[in-house]
Amino acid sequence: MRSAYFDASAVVKLCTHEPESLAVVDYLQEPIEASTCTLAITEAGRALRRGPVHPDEAASALDGFHLIALHSARLREAATLDPPSLRPLDAIHLACALAIGDDNLDFVTYDARLAEAARAHGLRVVQPGR
Repeated sequence: MRSAYFDASAVVKLCTHEPESLAVVDYLQEPIEASTCTLAITEAGRALRRGPVHPDEAASALDGFHLIALHSARLREAATLDPPSLRPLDAIHLACALAIGDDNLDFVTYDARLAEAARAHGLRVVQPGR
């Protein structure tokens, strides 16, 4: 079974009607172990409040995801990641994905700067629908 880490930009696609939304849903139909960090609950929730998303739909976006808990060691790891210009929340997502330790992990993001940083750290970036 493949593993994939989703940042908040990818999670949001699951309950909005954006160009890539159906492709993300299709991607999750394959046998895949999907993960994200608990930060995505807040990050995606805040983003979804700006649009016409039913609260039940937003709450169920992470059903079936393995949620990686944040702790101080992970936050310290995120603080040391390159490049220095990486935004703090993106660094946390990247640190959580790297902590999975899977050489075949798909890193699912629609954030260009985070995708570039993930590639620089050896992760395979996947953007269903692009």
